[in-house]
Amino acid sequence: MNFYRYYIFLFFLLITANLSIVPAQDTPDAAKTIIRIEDAFNNGNIEQLAQYIDSKTYFSFTSDLTGYFSYSQIYNLLKDYFEAYKPIKFSFASKSINTDSPFGWGEYIYLKNGLRGSHKIFISLQSSDSKFYISQISIN
Repeated sequence: MNFYRYYIFLFFLLITANLSIVPAQDTPDAAKTIIRIEDAFNNGNIEQLAQYIDSKTYFSFTSDLTGYFSYSQIYNLLKDYFEAYKPIKFSFASKSINTDSPFGWGEYIYLKNGLRGSHKIFISLQSSDSKFYISQISIN
């Protein structure tokens, strides 16, 4: 009799273990987009970054400039940013891609007037027409 209880318990354990293993929603496009954005910031490449700028994006630079801007405004703001703050290194310290609104943040190390400095950069994405676009850029 104890063997039956043991087998029933073992069977129950296996069933519940299999039910608890739920694969995370994988969004490979979000992962690729985050990697390409990281690469664009790392190289100061506005052309590469431009393909992920949406028609209306929230942009925040320290406390001086915040709000929603058009594609061309964001393009010019980031172009000026890369010219003023030459990238040395950027990488996302943290990123979340398995959500409806993927995001990442990291440290942007730059050279300005011969001096090194750093900014924290936060990027969030949103999906539109089966592609991910930048919905927010915050630079502090």
